[in-house]
Amino acid sequence: MSTTPDDVEKSKPDAPTDAFGDEQNAEIQYKTMNWWHLSLLMLAETISLGILSLPWAVSKIGLVPGVILILVFGLLACYTGTVYGQYKLANPQIVSIADAGGILFGRLGPRWARFGHEFFGTAAMLVLVFIMAAHVIGFCLMMDVLAPGKACLIWWAVLGTVIQLILTLPRTMKATSYIAILSSLSVLISVIIVMNDVTRKNKGDKMVEDPINGASGTPFSTAFTAVLNICISYAGHVAYFSFAAELKNPNHFKYALWLQLSIATLLYTVVGGFIYYYVGNNVQAPALGSASPKVKKIAYGIASLTIIVAGVVNGHVFCKYFYVRFFSKSMHSKSWKSWGIWASIVTGAWFVAWLLSELVPSFQHMLALVSALFSAWFTYGASSFFWFDMNRGKVFSSPSKIFMALFNFFIIVLGAILSFTGIYAVAAEMKNGLSGKIFSCTVPGSGDST
Repeated sequence: MSTTPDDVEKSKPDAPTDAFGDEQNAEIQYKTMNWWHLSLLMLAETISLGILSLPWAVSKIGLVPGVILILVFGLLACYTGTVYGQYKLANPQIVSIADAGGILFGRLGPRWARFGHEFFGTAAMLVLVFIMAAHVIGFCLMMDVLAPGKACLIWWAVLGTVIQLILTLPRTMKATSYIAILSSLSVLISVIIVMNDVTRKNKGDKMVEDPINGASGTPFSTAFTAVLNICISYAGHVAYFSFAAELKNPNHFKYALWLQLSIATLLYTVVGGFIYYYVGNNVQAPALGSASPKVKKIAYGIASLTIIVAGVVNGHVFCKYFYVRFFSKSMHSKSWKSWGIWASIVTGAWFVAWLLSELVPSFQHMLALVSALFSAWFTYGASSFFWFDMNRGKVFSSPSKIFMALFNFFIIVLGAILSFTGIYAVAAEMKNGLSGKIFSCTVPGSGDST
C-alpha cells in the first residue's frame, strides 16, 4: 500500500489536527454544517442589533459620510474576515479565537502561547457577553413598546434572559442555524415595514436638508459613538473561528462570509440612509422606534425573533468556548452529567449578560462600549496580525507583499484609533449621564442621546 505525502504529514505526532477530531462514532457530532448553514448563522448574528442603530448613527455624522463609512467598514470587514478563514485553514486545530491567540503569541515561546490564549480568550468572551447583554436591552426596549407600563423593565430583562437561555441549551450550532432562518427574515420584514411607514408618514418628503453634516451641535463624543455603532454592525469576527470549526468543509467558510457581508452591507446602506433621510435628526435607536405607534408595535413584534435569536447565537459561541476548553472529555457524550455541565455554563453566562444589561442600560452606548473595547480590534486589528504571521519571512519578498504589509499595518492603526478614541468618547458620554441609571425600571430614551 503506497503512502502519500499527506499520509506522512498526518502521521507526525505534532501535526495540527482538526479541532473536534474523528467524530464518526461520536454520540454528539459537531462538524455538521454546510456553508449555507453557516451563512444563516452569520446573518442572524450580524444583521440584528447593529442594523437597528445605523439610522441614529448616520444622523449624527451626516448622510453622505455615514453611507461612505458603512461601505468602507463593510469592505474592510470582508477582507479581514477572509484572512480569518485563511488562518483557520493554515491552523486546523483552532476552535476559537483564543486558540488563534495562542498560536500567534506562541511564535515567541511556550510561555507566550499561554498568555496569548488567555488574553484573546478573555477578550473574546467579554465581547460576546456584552453583545448578549445588548440583546437583553433590546428585549426590554421591545417589551416597553409592546406592553408599555405593564411591568418594571428589570422584570422584562429577566424574561428576555430566560428565553434566550432556554434557546441556547441545544449543544450544536446546526440546531441554532434553523431558527436563524426565521431571525434573518424577521429583521428584514420589520425594517421594510418601518421604511414604508416613515415614507408614508412624511408623504415622501425628505427630512434631511444637509446631506453632508449630521445633527447640528453634535458633540465629538456623540459623533464618535455613532461611528462605533457602525463598527459594531460588522462585529461577527470574534465568532468566525468557532463557526468554521463546525463546518463539514472549512474551505467553504469564504462562501458563507462573502454572502453574509454582501447582504449585510447592502441592507446597512439602504436602511441606515433611507430611514434617516425620511425621519431626520429625530430618528431613534433602535430604528424601529421611529415608526408610528401602531406600526412600531408591529415592527417590534416581528423583529422579536432577531432580538432573541441573534443573542442566542452569540451566547452559544460564548458557552461553547468554556465547554470545549474545560469539559472536552464529556462534550461528545449524551450523559446527564455532560448535559448538566452544559446547562450550568449556559445559565451562568446569561446571568452575567443580564447583570451587564442593568449596569449599562443604554442601547447605543452598550453597542459603542463593546465596539471600542473589543470589536475594533477583533474586526479590524487582529486579522492583520494573523496575516503577518502567515507571511512571516515573506513580507518583503515582492512589491505586492510590501503593499499588503502596508495595508495590514493601516488596518492595525485603524483598530487602535477606533479603540482608544472610542473609549474616550463613551466614557465622556457616560460621565455626562447619557447612558442611564443602573437597575432602573425605565430605559434611557432610545432617541437622541444628546
